[in-house]
Amino acid sequence: MWKHVSVFLTLIAISITQPLLAVAQTTTKPDAPQQPQWPYGHGPWHMWGDHHHGWHFWWIPLLMFFFIVMFFVAMRRRAGGRWDMMHGPSRDTSASAIEILNERFAKGEIEEDEYKDKKAKILSA
Repeated sequence: MWKHVSVFLTLIAISITQPLLAVAQTTTKPDAPQQPQWPYGHGPWHMWGDHHHGWHFWWIPLLMFFFIVMFFVAMRRRAGGRWDMMHGPSRDTSASAIEILNERFAKGEIEEDEYKDKKAKILSA
């Protein structure tokens, strides 16, 4: 009789535990992770927010363009003359040569004939 009782109890145990094992072995999908709710949009890593779309910095390219133009204007003024693409800024050397010639003549280093001859050569060049 114990044999019949033990078979009966085993069948009951199996009939109770099998559905429990089947339920325990099923994988349930976890819910998709939710993004944290930030009061100002998508969080601190999202710079533009929900409604600005970055247009509040429209003036930065204009400011950069202004600085670049001002840089070239300052370089042009510093060059002081016509800008030659191959040789850089060119200065009027004839004016400085005549000034030097006038100073030498005023100091008495050269004679009047030599002064007139050199002045004519400088002005013709």
